Amino acid sequence: MLKSILKLEGTQKLTRNEQKSICGGDTPPNCYDPETEMYSCPLRIGRTWICVYC
Repeated sequence: MLKSILKLEGTQKLTRNEQKSICGGDTPPNCYDPETEMYSCPLRIGRTWICVYC
């Protein structure tokens, strides 16, 4: 199956580290703000995640 996928235009095989860095599914965002150095809480509204202050 991998050989037939790699035949598609613009595809390439990913390294092990690239594969690990992919976040699949519906994971909440990282809600850290480096400017204020504060964390906020992820809140899911429908299918969308937003960061709100706790």
